[in-house]
Amino acid sequence: MKFRLQNLERIYKQIIMLFVDVATLLFALWLAFVLRIGEPFPTEYIYPSWWLFIAIPVIMIPLF
Repeated sequence: MKFRLQNLERIYKQIIMLFVDVATLLFALWLAFVLRIGEPFPTEYIYPSWWLFIAIPVIMIPLF
């Protein structure tokens, strides 16, 4: 597996890292809600703030 990833072209490696970055940002945002509210699935608080799950990756990815 390691060698398959090492042999990928640069653009594919960048796309993989982009997806990992977005997933990490979304997980961090969800975890912030969980730690703040104290529930594992705080849907009643996440639904009004759905736009954050779109805005944060759009803003933060260019900063990486």
